[in-house]
Amino acid sequence: MLETTCQFGEKKRLHGILTIPSVKKEQDGNRQQKNVLLLISAGFLSTSGPFRLYTLLARTAADYGITTLRFDLGGLGNSEQIHSDWNLEKRTRHDILQAVNYLSVEHGYDNFTLCGLCSGAEDSFRYAKYDKRVVAVILIDPHCYKTMNYYWREFFSRRMLIKILFKVYQIYKSMSLSRTERVRETKTSHENSLIDYQYMSLEKSKAILSQLMNQGTLIHYIYTGAVLELFNDKKQVVEMFNGVDFNGQVSADYLPDIDHTQILKEDKSVLISHIIKAINSWQAG
Repeated sequence: MLETTCQFGEKKRLHGILTIPSVKKEQDGNRQQKNVLLLISAGFLSTSGPFRLYTLLARTAADYGITTLRFDLGGLGNSEQIHSDWNLEKRTRHDILQAVNYLSVEHGYDNFTLCGLCSGAEDSFRYAKYDKRVVAVILIDPHCYKTMNYYWREFFSRRMLIKILFKVYQIYKSMSLSRTERVRETKTSHENSLIDYQYMSLEKSKAILSQLMNQGTLIHYIYTGAVLELFNDKKQVVEMFNGVDFNGQVSADYLPDIDHTQILKEDKSVLISHIIKAINSWQAG
């Protein structure tokens, strides 16, 4: 495995790390790494990803003969932002395009798999519709929406009883607090909260998904325990997009026992194994 830093885009303003398998792996894989994995920034995090998820994913992928580029979007990490008059969606799309063009022109890659967590997942999803060189997308905790079957599953699960008991406890606690204490508690809660990322609407995601199906793009959804309030079974992906013909192009994993940012090494290993499995199944197919 070889890891090297790279700069690309206008004025070489975007910085990334290219992780390349050994020559032997490339030969053994019959140059399957003409399909390269491109990791898109999660929130305000740089190339390493949350708790170094992207770093570990790139190095594990190299063991399977997969080349990976992880890079900072403009304004993050070491990358400069020069289009401040553009909205965030347009800037992000432009930066991903620069990365794709760099890999295509400088390294000869012609097919791309985009992967990202949370906002990085939705940025990957949005970009794919503009570039037919993107043949696959892996989305970790992206947009998700409750369905009727979600409520039925939730009702018959043991979690519902736990939630009811917890709600009763919260009501009891709130009744025992004075008005001053409630105000103080609410204020502290808001001060300690992180940025609340808003997923794209169902209408928008359904339109993009339909377009990607027409383009032949492969999509793999991965949901963790972070979305328990919205998602509770991998078949919910089909339920959410009722009416969209998946054409065998969509698959999903549901990993309720791991956290959104995978603090534990064991959780990162589980998530990475599912990502590699999805890529290998596409290449084998």
